[in-house]
Amino acid sequence: MKPSSITFLTAIFSLIAFSAFVVTFPNGINIAEKHELVIKNPEITFYGGAKGNGSFVIYSSNSTINGENVSYMKFEGDGSFYFPSFLYTNGKAYCKKLSFNATGKMEINGKKSYGKYSIKIDGYAVINFSSLNISFFKGKEKLQDFLKNISIEENIEELTKLMDLLPISIDKFFYIEGNGSIDKGRENSSKFIFRGTGNYSYDKFIGTSYLIIKDKKFFEKENEIKIGAFFIPEKLIYIWAVAIAVFIASLFFKKELEFDEHFSTIPLILSLLFLALTFYIWEKQATIIFGTSFFHSIMNANLKTVIAIVFIIIPYMEIIALIEFPIKIAISSSFSSIGLHHIGKIIGICFAYPVAIWLGIKMLASLLNMVFLPLLRLI
Repeated sequence: MKPSSITFLTAIFSLIAFSAFVVTFPNGINIAEKHELVIKNPEITFYGGAKGNGSFVIYSSNSTINGENVSYMKFEGDGSFYFPSFLYTNGKAYCKKLSFNATGKMEINGKKSYGKYSIKIDGYAVINFSSLNISFFKGKEKLQDFLKNISIEENIEELTKLMDLLPISIDKFFYIEGNGSIDKGRENSSKFIFRGTGNYSYDKFIGTSYLIIKDKKFFEKENEIKIGAFFIPEKLIYIWAVAIAVFIASLFFKKELEFDEHFSTIPLILSLLFLALTFYIWEKQATIIFGTSFFHSIMNANLKTVIAIVFIIIPYMEIIALIEFPIKIAISSSFSSIGLHHIGKIIGICFAYPVAIWLGIKMLASLLNMVFLPLLRLI
């Protein structure tokens, strides 16, 4: 078969393969693993949605209660509650909508009563908790929209600072101080910042997250070597050491075969295919981890979304440059020594890209620390 025919067929196959992959995996492939946090006696600041039960006092003014306009309401009692979106800090919650089923004392526009109530409030409300068992999850409204026309008595400077600095979605977002551990590791007093879900009861928080900032550094399990001001994962050093050794050795045994030249254009086409496939997988994974879509950020460009784009693009570039490239070089160099230079490239591409995206997502925290650690020092 002529080289031009091989090139054409490879291009057609690549288009079909990419389309089939997108149709089969519309949400990508979930490679990242969640971390488990256990934090005792936590001081929690959270924005998102929640439901639970406990003892609480609710204050609301100029709101709608079960469809009726009310100038003032106070309820004190025990029961269950649901907040579509709320801000929780220092044991106090702020919300614009909520519902609860509880037994206790009710005061509406000066009229007092006692009983069991099923209430839906549409309007500003403040809730003080004396005991609490709560589950945190994704809210219904963005924090920027939530903070409009609402009065917050507590100091939320840290939260707004994080909102400005971090290009991640401030939703189901935690800022917690307390004695905690991650993945059953050593417990110590720390500050934890993350997107995730969790439950709080009896002075203990248990939650999960894909990516955690612990004491101004992304938490990672990888063994690292400090070189200057940077922490380099040991795996990267091993990969590069093997790649360089194989490349140098292949220089002494390099051959060329005429048969191999028929495949000279295929590596370029396959590189484009695997670039598209791995970036598709990475973009979908980044959307889950950061809560921010690359393509949505491009279409809604502003300073915040530009930072988000950089946060998504740079780790992917690290994956390609620091993991995919040396693996591909090692494999193609091995085949070059027996005269199969282009076939070696093909095999290297088909192996290196999938391995790189898998390893890269597993090592994401380390890759982020290599570039963004100075930014975290500002938190």
